[in-house]
Amino acid sequence: MRVMEFLTKKLGNQYPDIAMISDLYQELVEKHHKASDDGLAGDAKYRPLPLLIAVLYKLQARNEDFFKTGGQALPHKMFLLELVGYYWHVQHDAGKLLREGINGVTGREQVEELIERNRGKICQSLGLCENDLPYVSVSELVEDDISPDGDRRLEDHCPDFVISIHHCHKAVVFTVLGTRIFPRPHPHDIIMDLAAKTEPFHHGLAHSGMVAGTRNLIKHALPKLSAELSKYPGYSLLLVGYSLGAGLAHLFMMDLELGGAKQSFPPGTKIRAITYGCPPVFTAPSGNVSNLDNILMISNHNDGITGASLKCINDIFLKTKAIHKLNLQRRTLLKMAFNKNSSSANDADLVADALQEMELPEEKEKEKAVVPSGLFSKTRARVSNLGSSLVKGVTLDVWDQVEAAVESIPLTEHAELTQVGRNLIVMRKDKDKDDISLTKFSGSENIRKFSHQIRFKYGMFEDHMPWGYGSLFSKLGTTEAVMNIDLDVLDIDKEGKEDTEDAKDTPKLAEEEQQVAESLNSGLYPDLSSMME
Repeated sequence: MRVMEFLTKKLGNQYPDIAMISDLYQELVEKHHKASDDGLAGDAKYRPLPLLIAVLYKLQARNEDFFKTGGQALPHKMFLLELVGYYWHVQHDAGKLLREGINGVTGREQVEELIERNRGKICQSLGLCENDLPYVSVSELVEDDISPDGDRRLEDHCPDFVISIHHCHKAVVFTVLGTRIFPRPHPHDIIMDLAAKTEPFHHGLAHSGMVAGTRNLIKHALPKLSAELSKYPGYSLLLVGYSLGAGLAHLFMMDLELGGAKQSFPPGTKIRAITYGCPPVFTAPSGNVSNLDNILMISNHNDGITGASLKCINDIFLKTKAIHKLNLQRRTLLKMAFNKNSSSANDADLVADALQEMELPEEKEKEKAVVPSGLFSKTRARVSNLGSSLVKGVTLDVWDQVEAAVESIPLTEHAELTQVGRNLIVMRKDKDKDDISLTKFSGSENIRKFSHQIRFKYGMFEDHMPWGYGSLFSKLGTTEAVMNIDLDVLDIDKEGKEDTEDAKDTPKLAEEEQQVAESLNSGLYPDLSSMME
């Protein structure tokens, strides 16, 4: 087995996303015209890129205390789970059905006919009558209005959206759809994602691609939202978005709250948002990020999108370069990457073989003075203690060197973006028990810990994908009982303030929750998660 094939395979087993990260990283290196010997990409033989990234994985794992203990556990939040599950299915099914067949039609007339048919499918799936789905929009129609000559620009791109009326929750629901990948990727959605430099937005700077999308949503959707809210006095507005749609929802909420856009709404209209997998979108030079408490952010366990900004991606270049410049011996990097995670006899032999094979002549000379002879035969002999054998010689001082180097990377011109919601709930599904734990992180300082770097975690890509969230909510929000849950459940800060007052009503609330639980298990409502299949 070739050494690099071995290394890639073993690192891939321990860090499943590392191959994808390395590929993305290498693409960025090439696009930025960086030579492979400048320290950014590692070098293929001595300090390969996957190994440098694996050390970053390990370094982050040594500093995970905040993510394990820094939040507030939210037990017994069944109503909240059901609501966010329900609106996940609403946005997912609406998006899937709205876009069905879109790549098989050409010309405005054909697109309009298709969208009208798809509108009927959405009504049927969501259990809405025709009047309760007053408006659906795909970018092809809006862009044709703007650029009839076919010359489409990013600043003219209006993302797909759906406006629906949910009388059970007394809400006008504005669903901003995520990046269109299926049935075929939409170039302008992808460009909007990747146009990640910043431009002025209110009192700070925001993701420029999403600023363009937000301005077009304000132009095309806001008048329709105002009209629907005027038809239904007392109804609230609920924004729902996933991924790109989540980032757009954040900036749209800022425009409503800070830009005066909501002045066209009936006085006193309550405005909320639920966002799933939201990337960083905004920063303020003063550090005074809006921190809106009417945005509830949902993250599926290790969803890596929370730190996916241009600055954080650029920081990976700088961090791997910093580790590379330490000139640590390759065997030291291997020990750091593999410590405590390999325990089989087969792994012991393979790692020992690889360590021997990868030794360069100059490295052997350096090792003679510091490493006892027979190290590798001892490693083979200690199969049951492979982790300790591999980590032997990697002292805290070495980890401190790496950490200091990573923390000392130079500042760049890229702004450090974050989310603008006050509350983030991280949901983790225990697949064995089929149970979901909820942890709340609140305030700009805590939210920034998620957004200031890309966290290398198992499942960081899978947990962000639609099927990741679909699995999380597969048994939630799919029964008729969710229709009886008030949207006030989303106001989790208000709940915290009223815990004392509500204590006297605990028996009554427990009885109501039990009644809903029985209904949730009765299968009265069609399982919307079947749309995931």
